[in-house]
Amino acid sequence: MIRNYLLLFFVAILFYSMTGCKKEISEIHLIPAFKGDTTTLNGLARPTEGIYASYSVFMDFSKGIQTRELRNSWDFGVYCGTENRLIINHTMGAAAIALNKTSLASVTGSDTTALETNNTLRVNGTSGNTANVDPVSGDFAAYLSGTVFAEVKADAESSNVYIVNRGTAGDTVDTPNKRWYKMKVYLVDRSYKIDYALINETTPSRFSTVTIAKDDSYNFRFGSFRSNRANFEPARVNWDIQWGWSTYKNTAGNAITVPDFVLINSGGGVQAAQVVFSGTGATTKSYEDYKFEDQTGVTYSAERDAIGTKWRNLDPAAGTSSVYRDRFFLVKDGEGNVYKLRFLSFIPNDGGRRGRPRIEYRLLEPAA
Repeated sequence: MIRNYLLLFFVAILFYSMTGCKKEISEIHLIPAFKGDTTTLNGLARPTEGIYASYSVFMDFSKGIQTRELRNSWDFGVYCGTENRLIINHTMGAAAIALNKTSLASVTGSDTTALETNNTLRVNGTSGNTANVDPVSGDFAAYLSGTVFAEVKADAESSNVYIVNRGTAGDTVDTPNKRWYKMKVYLVDRSYKIDYALINETTPSRFSTVTIAKDDSYNFRFGSFRSNRANFEPARVNWDIQWGWSTYKNTAGNAITVPDFVLINSGGGVQAAQVVFSGTGATTKSYEDYKFEDQTGVTYSAERDAIGTKWRNLDPAAGTSSVYRDRFFLVKDGEGNVYKLRFLSFIPNDGGRRGRPRIEYRLLEPAA
């Protein structure tokens, strides 16, 4: 009899736990995507910076959240996915080159002499070599496969030393003695180990080492020559676009640094498309009238520069710099939410302020 009671007791507990779980699951509610807003991307650390904005600004449309990080806060980032890659700081115009040497101690300032004379590692728009900077266009796969640093291996002894020019984009004072570094990178389990030093440092005890583990929540984890650890990009699902300075290329194909550049988070599944709605042959609706159903025929791009500088006209000599009023952009995030995005101002000519572009974005929703 007691055994039967115990059996009924445990059956009752099991039934309660199962029905309780069902009730709990049935009450989970998904947080709806943010509907949109008009906001200012604040890239300024000081009011006088203007074009030399110190911050890169990240925008997450579905959460309505803006975050920012100092451009010069990092020097290298390690990829957290299945491939083993290291990137250098595109927001500062960093450049690098591999040497036929494997010992940090054997590399000195003399190894930079020809590089300095020939501007090999100076991203200046006249002789900047795109082979010495990370890819300036293309999708995320092209970005990873085209990095200056070769695929990172586990063999520390045979890993090549690279010379890195940290870059000076937006800096008003160039300090060469703080700009040139030497480094090598190799794998230890699921972590990257980076050894580095100032170019003229030859005493091994004064070399620095940082180990950065992969984290699946991020595209990249970051490090700095000055402070080892660094933060830059938010978690992969927490940003859609990045505004600020970036390495790019001019019409001649030379590597340059460009302000007001917009990158999409292609590593997080973000895609974008440009919509031009006025002018000769325009057949689409304006920003105000554009709806979810109007996407028919739109081709989305996963290219990192799908937006780039297409949103603004920059011609200081003619005094005509301003945002383009004849276009906007569609941004599809990794969750499939689609936002229409337009730039309202970025310079005094259009009522804005350099370093603080103003944008408007709205969620497109299917008709009920």
